[in-house]
Amino acid sequence: MANICVKGESSNKPPFLNGAENYDLWTQMMKVLLSKNAFEWLVVKEGPFIFLDKNGKPKDVDDLTEAELMKASYDGRARYTLICGLSNSDFDKVSSCSTTKDI
Repeated sequence: MANICVKGESSNKPPFLNGAENYDLWTQMMKVLLSKNAFEWLVVKEGPFIFLDKNGKPKDVDDLTEAELMKASYDGRARYTLICGLSNSDFDKVSSCSTTKDI
């Protein structure tokens, strides 16, 4: 049987999705990798953090606190991790997605 998902290379390197052939294994391994940081897994499940001003409107990026900027960065970090595990053809399927949850 061909090696359908490289394991054991690094605990920080995303597994490679090989189409439908290893999707179940890939999703479990990716979940474990992204779960190493609770905020990264949270943005996969729930979507990016949205910070509201006192009037309930989304804050402008210039108005975010340092802590809010850090939390906002987790969507990009998780999205990068997911994309690194995709083949070119799988990336093409999700390249228009703007959030990790959409991917």
